[in-house]
This record gives sequence, C-alpha cells and structure tokens, in this order.
Amino acid sequence: DHNGWRVDLDVLLQRGAASQRLSGQFAVARAQPLALVHRLPSGQPAYTEKEAGLAATLNLQLGDRALCGEALATSDWTRSLAQRETRWKWASLVARTPEGRRLGVNLSAEVYDDARGHSRENAAWLDGVVFPLGGVRFGLPAVPDRQPWRIRSLEDGAVDLRFEPLGARRQDLDFGLVASRFVQPFGRFFGRMVVQGESLQLDGAGGVVEDHRARW
Repeated sequence: DHNGWRVDLDVLLQRGAASQRLSGQFAVARAQPLALVHRLPSGQPAYTEKEAGLAATLNLQLGDRALCGEALATSDWTRSLAQRETRWKWASLVARTPEGRRLGVNLSAEVYDDARGHSRENAAWLDGVVFPLGGVRFGLPAVPDRQPWRIRSLEDGAVDLRFEPLGARRQDLDFGLVASRFVQPFGRFFGRMVVQGESLQLDGAGGVVEDHRARW
C-alpha cells in the first residue's frame, strides 16, 4: 500500500539432503524515493526507482529458530529497453549510524551516467530522506567474489569505501546472440561518506555489489 509492503512467506529451503522451512512475515515502511527517467545512448528511455535504509520489522521462523525484531531494507525497481550491449557496476548498503539514524546508499556506474560520467542514480538516505551523491569509480579486484573492492568519488571525495565479500551469487552464460557475465558478492562496507556536509563512518555496514555485462 502507500505506506509500504507486507510480505508473507512460507518457503522450503533445501541444500543437498538438508531442508528447513522459512515462514512468517515481514513489513517494510516506505521512504522518499529516488525516481529517475534516463535516456540511454540508444535513445530508448529507462526508468528506475530506489528506496534504501527502510525500516523493517521481522516475524519469521527458520526451522526451530525465531528471527524477530527490527531490520533495514532496500527496494530497487527498474524498467527499460536496455541496450544490446549493457554493462553496469552497482553497490547497495544499509546501516545504523552511531546516533541510531537509518542510512541507505545506492551507487552505480556505466549505466545511467551523464555526460561527465556521473551516475544519476547515486544517492544516500538518512531516516528516509534522499540526498544526491556524485559519480563514483569502482575498483574491482582480480577475484571479485573473494577479494576487496574499492569505491571512490570521481570528484568531490564524498565516498571512500572498501567492500569485503563474505560470499557471492554468480552466473556466466554464453549462447552466442545472448550472453551474461554476472557476479553479485554480499558482505561488509568500511570507510567514510559525506552526506549533506555530515561525515559518516562505516564499520561493517551490510550490503551487496554487482558487476554485470550482458548481451541481450
């Protein structure tokens, strides 16, 4: 509804011969969205809408273990007629500041860039209010699902982050006309950000990064 989402779950999780049931529900409150309409180099339009650092309430059961309490969430929705060859790098994180404020961050490169190479969807959320951020450069390691990444501002120094993977989801497909090379590590962010003149230290914020090259 207009205030957020409620999700009811009843999922059987299986790994090899072992299985556990995840059931219950969680609720996520909305925040001020970043809504972007972007003209791709092909001339086709793309639309994306992001909300990060959202207040969430969990009431879940994983096997005999209860997962209840407060959490943080992110919403990411996109619709576009993508270019034949598409590439992007992306990062998303959530954290609580030392003062208890909800922080969410969305960063990307190579997909919604302006003429200067700054992504137009870079933003941070503090307690549900969105603030724009400038362009960033992603420094990928040789083994992106196991080694640290670096993400730094192109110009203003507002972003200086190190990402350390804990695990990853990846898929490499090549069917000739259609191909996809995708890696999405999840892990922790460390470093510093400046949002609206306020310096924020990150010490283990949870999140994900992506590197994707596709031929649609």
